[in-house]
Amino acid sequence: MAEITITGWTTRDVRFPTSLDKTGSDAMNAAGDYSSAYCILQTDSAYTGHGITFTIGRGNNIVCAAINHVAERIQGRTLQLRWIGPEKGAKVLGKPVWRVVADMTPEQFVDCIDFRYITNAVTPDEAIALLRAAEPGKAARIRDAEESRAVPAYTTSAGWLGYGEDKMHGLLQDTLARGYRYFKLKVGRGLEQDRRRLAIAREIIGYNAGNMCQNRVVFKQLLMAGAIDVCQIDACRMGGVNEVLAVLLMAKKHGVPIVPHSGGVGLLEYTQHLSTIDYVVVSGKQSVLEYVDHLHEHFRHPAVIKDGFYQTPTEPGYSAEMKPESMDRYEYPGGEGSWWRTDEAKPILEGVKI
Repeated sequence: MAEITITGWTTRDVRFPTSLDKTGSDAMNAAGDYSSAYCILQTDSAYTGHGITFTIGRGNNIVCAAINHVAERIQGRTLQLRWIGPEKGAKVLGKPVWRVVADMTPEQFVDCIDFRYITNAVTPDEAIALLRAAEPGKAARIRDAEESRAVPAYTTSAGWLGYGEDKMHGLLQDTLARGYRYFKLKVGRGLEQDRRRLAIAREIIGYNAGNMCQNRVVFKQLLMAGAIDVCQIDACRMGGVNEVLAVLLMAKKHGVPIVPHSGGVGLLEYTQHLSTIDYVVVSGKQSVLEYVDHLHEHFRHPAVIKDGFYQTPTEPGYSAEMKPESMDRYEYPGGEGSWWRTDEAKPILEGVKI
């Protein structure tokens, strides 16, 4: 890969008004506005890097401020695949991130990982052995990915806690008709309401659940303790693709399936790569991946579902690039032309903070 130097960065505080219709609502967040702390890295080449961290609105500006402090440390530095992750070189290589990782040898894969604090769970030698054991059938799994049959989707679109029972019933029927076979429902506001909602779901589809946490060390502790049956990685809570690779290996060693959390703006665009990497390179087994059917129109290369499967990304990069016009329209507090300057925004800006 040609040497490329990072010359600068831009941060954007982008917020979508999902609190107006309670999209994304759960027991902890009754009415959040799905938001992105968005970073664009400029380089001395034709390439730019795009990355997001998902929040629920308030505090998004704090994350943007943190990005500015961290970005100062990488200005003037060159891209190093080992240290900052395969997602930073995928555009230059002309490949989607999942394919960059799939084309690595076991040794190259392991060389991307910081093994500090996790060698009591998995060592570099054990990791290489796990990856070599997964090599048989890898070519067929790559073909599955190329044919968009690698990552079955499950949906949360019908299950937000703020949705009424009639709306939930209709959305469940609609998503079932569109090919989904796995569903996620939010619970926790009250026992009687949960019983009614789950009764509706069981009538139509059945139910399932999972878990999540924020870094490889906590995942190590949970996996070694046998405390989780599902490993629900989050692409934005963890330290990039490198740290995710470490958790994929630990989950493989402990026989725990990967089911990423994807209920947020831009998360699906990331996690479709991670689930494909797990299937093709690490576990060799199909799992499922959450899908929420909103805000994808704001991305240049959005996640797409067909017949219940994610359509495997083919464009170079990590699929995180947001359309400039969307950032301009929903940047907060925004300038002239921003949605947040319109009368439509007043119910959120002037309403009770919950």
